[in-house]
Amino acid sequence: MLAIGMAACAPPVVQGGSNANDRSDGGEQGERLLTGAMVVSPDGRYVIAQRNQSTVLIDVERHRARELPEQIDRFLFAPGASGGVAVLADRATLVGYDLAEASEAWKVNPPLGRRA
Repeated sequence: MLAIGMAACAPPVVQGGSNANDRSDGGEQGERLLTGAMVVSPDGRYVIAQRNQSTVLIDVERHRARELPEQIDRFLFAPGASGGVAVLADRATLVGYDLAEASEAWKVNPPLGRRA
């Protein structure tokens, strides 16, 4: 009985990740954004969060969240700017985002991994 009481009072086991659903190894820029993962901009203004089937851009200062039109696989914030570059889930498309406007600035399908 004492062992059960001690186990009940023990602190919970805390795992890494953004939340209990995080399926990633961290949340660093450029890592795959798996379900439950998020990456925070260096200045803390923006968060890119991954849901099961969608990606959400959160503007922390404005308290706004917007679901992006396409699911992102990886994301890098542009240094010193309110923008970033995403690799989409198809792993063939790059998209530039204007984070302040929560909009797509450009999109390109470069010949990644293909030989000319």
